[in-house]
Amino acid sequence: MNYTQYYESQITEKLDREERKIWQEFYTKRLPKRTEKFKKKYAGKPEELSKAIEEFELVTAGEYAEVVDAKLTNICEEMRERFYFDAVNRLDRLSEGVPDKADHPQPLASEIITDLKAKLQTAEKDRDTFYNQKAVLIMQQDIINFALHITDLELLKQVYGTAKAVYKRQEQEEINDGDM
Repeated sequence: MNYTQYYESQITEKLDREERKIWQEFYTKRLPKRTEKFKKKYAGKPEELSKAIEEFELVTAGEYAEVVDAKLTNICEEMRERFYFDAVNRLDRLSEGVPDKADHPQPLASEIITDLKAKLQTAEKDRDTFYNQKAVLIMQQDIINFALHITDLELLKQVYGTAKAVYKRQEQEEINDGDM
């Protein structure tokens, strides 16, 4: 049995379940309460209330995504730590009965532990990359949603010019980073 794959699949399944549960709780309990508070405090035009609520809910969900990421990161770290100790315990059980175990650690166990630590570090980097990419995608989606609600042509031209300038600067930085 490949324990790394087993542990990774356990972590992935748990994170998926927890993420669904957290978002379900957010959309069924937290967001409706916050929306009701928003409605009570809303001071704008009554005909613009539904649009204001939609924007409020988009912003609130975007902000809550950071909370979700933090919770999932904690769960992931706890599971990795627990699985690390589980793997070490399995190695201890496998090495029972080996003479002079305390005085002469088995090189195979050391190699396995070193390999597990390296894979854990790689998985943590991959997880960080995933969460960073997820945050970027959520933010891009929010920006697009906000832009779709802008109806003033002059304001749209200003937003377009700003976005275009930022994009060109990013392209230039990527070109400059590639030259080094």
